[in-house]
Amino acid sequence: MACRLCSPTALCPTCQALLDRFTHGLTQTPDVRPPRPELAAEDMRPEWRFQARIVQVAEAQGWRVFHPNTNKRNRAGYWDLTMVRPAWKMLCIEVKTNTGVVEPEQQAWLDAAKASRSDVVAEVWRPKDWQRLLTLLGY
Repeated sequence: MACRLCSPTALCPTCQALLDRFTHGLTQTPDVRPPRPELAAEDMRPEWRFQARIVQVAEAQGWRVFHPNTNKRNRAGYWDLTMVRPAWKMLCIEVKTNTGVVEPEQQAWLDAAKASRSDVVAEVWRPKDWQRLLTLLGY
């Protein structure tokens, strides 16, 4: 089964390595880690592009991602992304550009989520934090 990073005509390097391993009948499992996705300059601004990149990477790692279609039906300040993955913490993420401002209502929602349970990560994610985000997502 291919991941979401594979194209219809080619496998990503990780899936190709796994396929090669089984095709060639290797008995030892090589230390195959998925390549850490890059964040291109055009993915950093505007905020919705950065958010779309986060969703793409998270779904490729098996996260279930929810983003409300519109904030008009939500309470002011509700975070942008809710992500869950079996046997992992729940992520409540407010997405901002590197210069974006977190409104007091947004911080209040994140603080309430953090205080509610120990297995909830509620944070603001910015492009400058990309490598740490990848680690949290399992890369």
